[in-house]
Amino acid sequence: MTHTSPLASSLEAGTGADTAQAVQTEAAGMAVAVDDNNAPFDATKSDLFSLSFLENHDIFTPGEAGKAKKTRTRASGKSASKKSATKRRATSGAKARQVQPLPVKEWTTPVPFATRSLPRLDCSKLPAVLGDFCRGLSSEMQIPEENVLASALAVVATCAQTTYSVELYGTSTIQTTNLFIMSPLPPSSRKRACLKACLNPIRDWEEAQVREIGPRITQENIKKMITRRSIRSLAKDAVKAQVAKDEETFQALLRQIYELQVSLDTTTIVPQLVTGTLAGLEETVHQQHDTLTFASAEDNCLDILSSASTRSAKDLVAQAWNAGQHTVKTKNRAYTMHPRLTMALSPQKNALADPRKVKLLQSRGLDTRFIYFMPADARTLAKCTRMPKEVANAFFENVLRLLPASWNEPEESRMLTLSPDAELKWLEYREKAEMLCQGLDISLQEWTTRLASDFVGRIAALFHLVSCADPRTDLVISSEEMEQALSLGDLLFEHARAAFGLMLQDSPEEAANKVLDLVTRNGWSVFSARECFQSLRGQALFRTMKPLNSALEALMEHGYIRTISVPGKSGKLMERFELNPAVAQPKAAAASEKEFLVYDILKEAGVEREEEDTSVHSHPEEAASDSDGGEENSKNSQQTSVEGGAPESCKDSVESSTEEGAPFATHALSLLGTPTVLPAAK
Repeated sequence: MTHTSPLASSLEAGTGADTAQAVQTEAAGMAVAVDDNNAPFDATKSDLFSLSFLENHDIFTPGEAGKAKKTRTRASGKSASKKSATKRRATSGAKARQVQPLPVKEWTTPVPFATRSLPRLDCSKLPAVLGDFCRGLSSEMQIPEENVLASALAVVATCAQTTYSVELYGTSTIQTTNLFIMSPLPPSSRKRACLKACLNPIRDWEEAQVREIGPRITQENIKKMITRRSIRSLAKDAVKAQVAKDEETFQALLRQIYELQVSLDTTTIVPQLVTGTLAGLEETVHQQHDTLTFASAEDNCLDILSSASTRSAKDLVAQAWNAGQHTVKTKNRAYTMHPRLTMALSPQKNALADPRKVKLLQSRGLDTRFIYFMPADARTLAKCTRMPKEVANAFFENVLRLLPASWNEPEESRMLTLSPDAELKWLEYREKAEMLCQGLDISLQEWTTRLASDFVGRIAALFHLVSCADPRTDLVISSEEMEQALSLGDLLFEHARAAFGLMLQDSPEEAANKVLDLVTRNGWSVFSARECFQSLRGQALFRTMKPLNSALEALMEHGYIRTISVPGKSGKLMERFELNPAVAQPKAAAASEKEFLVYDILKEAGVEREEEDTSVHSHPEEAASDSDGGEENSKNSQQTSVEGGAPESCKDSVESSTEEGAPFATHALSLLGTPTVLPAAK
C-alpha cells in the first residue's frame, strides 16, 4: 500500500491551490537546502512537486501553510521594499554622479572693499596747551593720540562741570560742560597707565584737600559728640515739661533740639571727584555737590554700568547728561538734585559688538550720548621720546585752576557765551549736520543731531577754559576755539560711524575681511559656510549665521569667492564656496619677500653664514664616497657636526658653492630648532 502524505492528498483533491502556491514559493527558496546529515543538495524544477520530494521533507498542513504564507508575504514585502529603496538610492546616486555641475564663469579680478580709513587726530588743530600734552604723552607712552585726548578731555570736564556752563544760542540751549567719552582699545595697550597719568593731578589735589580739612573734621566730630549728649539731655527736660503741661517751656526746648539736630547734618565734605564704581551712586553724587566722574579703563567697564542696579540710580545716569532734575526718596528723607556726571570709559573694541552690552547702552539711551574715539590698534607711532615736564605742568596748572579754592565752599556758577563769529559758525555747522542725517541709521541720526547741538558746544567751552588766560573773567568763546571744536567734530563723526557699525552690525566689510583672512590663512580653496562658522563662532561678530551670510555675500559681490556644486556622500550636489586663485598669490609673494627681508637683517647684523648640507652641494668624489661608506659615513658626519660644529666636507662644499657662484646660500636659523634655508639677499 502506497503511503500518501496529507498535503499530497489535498493536492490530488484540488482543494489546496493556495497551499500549492506556498509550497512552490518555499521550494523555490530551497534551491540550495541542507538535509538532516548536513549534506547540501540541489532541488530542481522537475522534482519540486514530486511525491518523494514532498514526503521526504516536513510540510505544513493547509491551515499552517496559510499562516506561513501570510508571514512570508509580509517578510518578502519588507525585503522587497528595502531592496527597491536601495535600488532607487543607487540609481539616484548614479544619476547624480552623472549630473555635471553647471559651467562656471571665469574668475575676475577681485574688487577691494572700500575700507574707510578713520582719520587720525591732528594735534596741531587743538589748543596749544592741550595739543602739546596729547602729542607728548602719546610719544612717551606709545599710545594713540586719540586715547590721550579722550582722557585729557575727561580731566578738563571733571574740573569744569562743577562751576561752568555754556550758552550756545539763547537760554534754551544752555549746556553743561560734562561729557560721556568712550575710547575702545585692546587689553595689550597702555590705556590704564594713560588714564592714571591724566588723573594723577586730580588725585594729588584731593589728597591736599584732605590734609587741609583733616583737623577741621576732627573738631567737627568732637562737637557732634557733645551735641548728641545735649540733645539727649534736652529731650529729657522736654518730656518733663510735657508731663507738667508747661507748653511754653516745651516749645522752647523743641526749638533748641531742632537747632542742634540741624548742626549735626552740616558736615565737612571729603572731596571725591573721580570714582571707578557706581555703587552708592546717588549718595555719593549728593555729597559731592551733585557732580562726579566715572573713569575706568578696565575691559569690563561697560559691565560696571549695571552696578547701578536700582531704577533710581539708572535714571540718575540718564539725567546726569544735562543736569536734569532728579529726586531721591529714602526711608528717612527726600531730596532733589541736578546731577552732572562725566564718564571716561575704555573697554575692549569687541565689546561694542557684544549684543548684550549694546542692549545695555541702548536701553538707557546712552549710546547716543557718548562721543567715540576709535584709535587704530596698530602702533604706527612716532619714536618714543620723553614728554617735557614744562608741557605737562602747563596743562595740569590750567586744568586745576578750574576747581574751587575750597571744595566745601563752592563758588558761584559761571556762564560762557559765544562770540558773534563763533555763533555764526556753530549755526552753519548745525544746518550741515541736519542735512547729513538723511540716509543714516536712526541711532546715528540722533547722535549726529547731538553732535551739532550739544557736543561741539561743550568741547568748545572746554577748549576755551584750558587755553584762556583767566577762566574767571574771560567768559567769551572765540571764533578760533569754535573752529577747533568743529574740526574735532568732523573727526568724531567718522569715528562714531565706525562705532555704530560695530554696535548695529550693519557693515559686513569687517566680517568679510575676517572670513577672507580665515580662508587664506588655512589655505582653503573650497569650503562651506559651516566650516567658517565653526572656526569663527567664538568671536563677537559671529554669534549667529546672519553676519556670516552677509559677509559671504559681500565676498561674492567683490569677486573673492563664488559658489560651486560639489557631489556629497549621498551623491546629491551640495553648495560650496571656491576661493579666487588670485587671492592666494599675494600671500605667497609676501611670504617670499619676508624671507628675503629676514636674511637682509641678519646680514646687516653681521651674523655669519654657516655650512650647507653636503647632500645639496658636494663634489662628485665626495658623493661617491658617501654612497660607498653607507651608514658609517652618515654617523661620523652626525657626530662631527655635534662635537665640532660641522664636518670638513661641509666646509669644502661651502667654499665650492661660493666659488661657483651658487645663487642661494643657506643659514642655520630657526625658532623651532630646525635649520631653515633662507635665500640670499637680492
